[in-house]
Amino acid sequence: MGDVPVSVVVATTAPWPALAACLDSIGEQVAEAGGEIVVVDRHGAALSPAVAARPEVVWLRSPGDGVFALRALGAARARGNIVALTEDHCEVAPDWVCGVMAAHAEHPEAAAVAGSVRNGATASRIDRASFLLVHGLNLAPMGAPPIEWLPSPSNLSFKRAVFPSAPQTEGWLELVLVPALRAAGRVATDDTVVVTHDQSLGRLGTVVNHFHAGRTSAALQVRCVPERPGRRRVGEAVAFPRRVLGVMRREACHRPGGSDDGLGPAMTLLAVAGGAGLLAGFVAGPGESPRRLH
Repeated sequence: MGDVPVSVVVATTAPWPALAACLDSIGEQVAEAGGEIVVVDRHGAALSPAVAARPEVVWLRSPGDGVFALRALGAARARGNIVALTEDHCEVAPDWVCGVMAAHAEHPEAAAVAGSVRNGATASRIDRASFLLVHGLNLAPMGAPPIEWLPSPSNLSFKRAVFPSAPQTEGWLELVLVPALRAAGRVATDDTVVVTHDQSLGRLGTVVNHFHAGRTSAALQVRCVPERPGRRRVGEAVAFPRRVLGVMRREACHRPGGSDDGLGPAMTLLAVAGGAGLLAGFVAGPGESPRRLH
């Protein structure tokens, strides 16, 4: 068992005050629950002195690490009976911490609970297209998710018992543990546990970020799941744009906030960038992508 009821792990890549809105949404809830916030900081100056001094905040610095490595470090350090993940560009709902804990109590058989994700970046087509490609299947109502769905670290929590006692390598949580739990039927969903995802990187920045996401994920798959055939990996990278666009249009575009009206060209561009990243990662490794991913 953990030492506190809940730990919230937030990986971050930018200096203060980029994390301010996220922590403002989490801090009071975690303090009231007697939990902790584990901030894992690649930049080295993610927190102000006042925030760093809060008793519920644990600040880990890991200069230069990618977000997958930061999450692995934070999960290993977390002391909570429940370990919840969100991202530095997300704001959680006012009842999020209570909702996470209640959902785990309601689903004692589940090793993990995935909540829903709303879009907070709606000003431009590229932002809406990016959100839909990444989080379309996390929009409410989630219902019974399709076979292609995997929960997102934007809004995902685990019972502590699911983690091994020894720290795990970069990518193990996202690419080994989560798919295994999903395949075993041990991931519950709860639409009422909500975060708002607000990331706007500009047109070029968004395209580049999708490439880095694909390349990082592919390279870590090779490392974490080495038994998969290389030819199959390359085929998946080539097929990725058509597959992901098809899934989103079939499963997500009818949900509130999921309309793809006018977003077709932008979604196609980002899907191709992601597929190119996958191919690069499978063939040539991660390069600098883990450290350039936001």
